[in-house]
Amino acid sequence: MHVVVSKKDLKLASTVVQKALPKVVVQEERGHLLFTVSGDDLLITGTNNDLKASYRIKTQECEGSGAFTISPKILTKVLVKVDADTIRIEFDKEEHIVKIYTKEDLKSYTSAQSFPADKMLTFTHELGDDVVLEELDRNILAAALGYAASYLPDLKEDMRTFDQMLIDKGIIYSANGLNKMGFFVCKQFQGINKLKIRKTAVPLLAKILSSLPDEKATLFESERDVGILTDTMRFSCLKSNAEPPEIPTVHLKSEGPYTRIDKTNLMKHIDRVVASNSTKIGAGIRMTLSGAGEDAHLDIELVANLKSNERIPCARVNDDTADRYEHTTFYTILKDVLTSLKAEKDVRLHVNDDNKFFKVYESGTIGDERYIAVGLGSYTKVVKQ
Repeated sequence: MHVVVSKKDLKLASTVVQKALPKVVVQEERGHLLFTVSGDDLLITGTNNDLKASYRIKTQECEGSGAFTISPKILTKVLVKVDADTIRIEFDKEEHIVKIYTKEDLKSYTSAQSFPADKMLTFTHELGDDVVLEELDRNILAAALGYAASYLPDLKEDMRTFDQMLIDKGIIYSANGLNKMGFFVCKQFQGINKLKIRKTAVPLLAKILSSLPDEKATLFESERDVGILTDTMRFSCLKSNAEPPEIPTVHLKSEGPYTRIDKTNLMKHIDRVVASNSTKIGAGIRMTLSGAGEDAHLDIELVANLKSNERIPCARVNDDTADRYEHTTFYTILKDVLTSLKAEKDVRLHVNDDNKFFKVYESGTIGDERYIAVGLGSYTKVVKQ
């Protein structure tokens, strides 16, 4: 049996599917990709039980049918060697040997051991009748998921209630339950009610969507799984059993005074202040808002070394006073909040909020859709003088 497929298609498909394989492999075959040849289709699947991925590509030439496995590590190395636009793969069913040709003249190949297909974990690529579907713009969904990933708990933060991203009535909400929360609002999500995605799958889905050529992606929810679907690809994870958190929509309000500042410039100055500190993770940042009108400015200081100082001009909006606000937070929290935003220019920085959070607010457009993004991070002290 042999198939000939596009190198580009095979590379993309294998990159996507292997994200669903176990990180720690106890049984070697569980770390392999499963290839199933049927008619003009080559279906590549992989799963670790929690995550399921499949990708269907069209064959340019096909003889026979069947299934075989390939180690993703071997396949990745071979793809680098291939100097043609197409790849020929041959499978010896008796010897369970796969040959992947790296030259167009078929004089050079890499061979690999295949495991019997019936030993592999499998699932059905097609969805059942119990599925709820919502077709969305791929770029908007990728942006929203990427934004949400910045606010979810990391592996050290065991916060079960917040181990999920929530989509409800147009709002994507994520938080780590300690010191960060983020909101992404877009009317494309208005028809989705209380859909939860586990934190481990959110960044994976965002990266996969960003790499796909399809313009449309379908968000689906079945009795057991939730994930994304395109004409060629499926990627899903087991649904979370945890109760969804209530979305604190009060933070979406943008009234009151705020500071308008260039995001890129602010991040540059923060990084410059912290650069001299060898322990960036625990670095405390003090931001002091002073002055009024054209004299308004933000001073950035390192708490551990107040001599390290950067001053940035800014605009105070809805605030005619020259009141001074001193705001202290951690470098990592501030950086996460700023990095999550899509805007390249001005953002609203609410450093004078009195609700125990600083707030960064932006609005923008992805394609033809408007969105609002609001990121909040906790602080240690705000002093009005």
